[in-house]
This record gives sequence, structure tokens and C-alpha cells, in this order.
Amino acid sequence: PEAVVLAELQVARERGPVELIRIGSFAPVDCARWARIGERLRAAGTTTSWDFGWSPPLGRRAGFARLLRSADFIFVNELEAPLYAGVSPPRLPGDFWRRAAANTIVKLGRRGSRWISRDLDLHAAAPRVRSVDTTGAGDAFNGGFLYAFLRDAAPRDCLRAGNFVGAQSTLAPGGIASLPGGLGQVGRVGQVGRKRLHGQIRPTRPTRPTRPTWPFAG
Repeated sequence: PEAVVLAELQVARERGPVELIRIGSFAPVDCARWARIGERLRAAGTTTSWDFGWSPPLGRRAGFARLLRSADFIFVNELEAPLYAGVSPPRLPGDFWRRAAANTIVKLGRRGSRWISRDLDLHAAAPRVRSVDTTGAGDAFNGGFLYAFLRDAAPRDCLRAGNFVGAQSTLAPGGIASLPGGLGQVGRVGQVGRKRLHGQIRPTRPTRPTRPTWPFAG
């Protein structure tokens, strides 16, 4: 996996300036090496994000703390957050993540998501859905969040976008078939973000589980 990720990074860099690099489902053995790579990317103006997945040995590896600091975004779920902080679930160690990483995005499943940083501690509720298959929901969340972020959405709107796309992905088997189709549906996120509509757009809260409504539709 490491060789594949390195090759993909090289291809991306050869194409020209890279706005964002997302590394997912990869827990490096040599954390210090990858921290240096992240630091160079950041120095070049590239936003970096990591989603390590579930890897119990990772938090004990040399250079892990530096790797966390080198990334702009760390994505974890509600079990990975205490694992990498060295505490037992269900405790969510917000103080650890506030110190350890620039921005930590915690995926909380049906309870939504949380953005933790030195200056922020925000929560966004998830839309209620009748899930069929949760495979890939975390990756779908990451994609929705980062899409909104790259379009200058406000922090809470980024969480809502991630929640929406993650929920949408669970409506059909496989995690892909029910993802939002086309960019027109999600292109309004940037407009919402630029207007800074904190608190003015509420996640849909239907009386019974149903198909999620795009929270920036009007």
C-alpha cells in the first residue's frame, strides 16, 4: 500500500499544483517519513487530510504525534478517536485531539459529526435515514466534507455536507449506487459557505426515517 500511495502522490504532483491531497485507509509504518512528506506538501500550499482507518499499533509508532501535526485534517470515527488517543471508548477525548492535530473531524454515525480544533468545537446532526448498507459511508462523508471545504463552506456546513453524503451512501448496497449524482446538487455549498450561514440552515429532522434532504437546497 505504501508504494501505491507514494506513486499516486508523485502522479498528482507531476500534473501541476495540487490543492488537496487525501490519504485514506492507510496506516503508515514509518510515521516520521510520512510526517515529512506532509510538511513538504503543506509548505507547498497543499491541504492534506488523513483517514488512517482502524490500526491498533499505529498510535504507538514512533513519529505518530508528528504525523498528526503535519496534516491539515485528521478524520476518525467514534472508535478510532479514543484508540489513537490511548483511552478506552466510549469516551471521546476532545482535549487530546484539540492539542494533537490542527483539525480533527470525528464521524459519529447516526449522531452526526464533530469538528475539533484549537479554536472550534462544532457538532452537526445527521439526517435520519433507513440505511441498507453502511459500507463506505465514512469515505462518502470525507468526500462530502472536503468538497464543501474546497468551496469555502463554513465549518458547520462542511460537517453537514459530510453527513448528507455519508447518509446518502447508505441507501443502497455497496456504498456507491446512491451517492449524489452530478455536481449541480452540491455546487450550492460554496455559496452557503461564503454567506457564512451559521445556524441558519438546519438539518432535516423528519418524523420517520426517510431519504435525506440536501441541507443546502434553498
